[in-house]
Amino acid sequence: MLCSLVYNFLVMITYSIILILLLLVIVAMFSELFLYGLVSTLLFIILLPFYYIIRAISGKFLYGWREKLGFFKAPDLGPKVIMYHGVSVGEVIALENLIKKTKEVFPDYKIVVTTGTKTGQEIAIKKYSKIVDFITYFPFDIPICVQAFLSKIKPSVVLIAETELWPIFASFCNLKNIKLYTINGRMSDSTYKL
Repeated sequence: MLCSLVYNFLVMITYSIILILLLLVIVAMFSELFLYGLVSTLLFIILLPFYYIIRAISGKFLYGWREKLGFFKAPDLGPKVIMYHGVSVGEVIALENLIKKTKEVFPDYKIVVTTGTKTGQEIAIKKYSKIVDFITYFPFDIPICVQAFLSKIKPSVVLIAETELWPIFASFCNLKNIKLYTINGRMSDSTYKL
């Protein structure tokens, strides 16, 4: 009896994983970067359990993982949204004057700040919680995560500090006609020619 329950449970889990993988492949197919999206999605699904086990053993957890997966509740920001992204402390601090000036020059726009690290998030909350309309983590560069993120935030413009370049995110911004800019970024001559 117990063996039958365990077997049925494992079959159910296996079918669920296959269904999720198929759904992710379908979502990835609509991306301009199909192969990159497919490979990154599959690697993410395969490696995530190992990552969590290692993090649980070490006691260091991935902060903001739910938000990075696209599972967060965003306020209704309306159609005019300017999004700033600074991955960590230095970039978040560097955005301060620009965010304040944006709020002053474009008062009818909502401002969203995203970060990629726990310390970046802490600084963003400390510095901007009274200035901006929403602070969250930047999504994983996987089609389903980016799609969920952009459908909730709906930015008109995205400004990314430094050279945080994410192909799937950039592709989805292009598909949704969202203007995407890198600010304070550096690029070599050989990269520019590409």
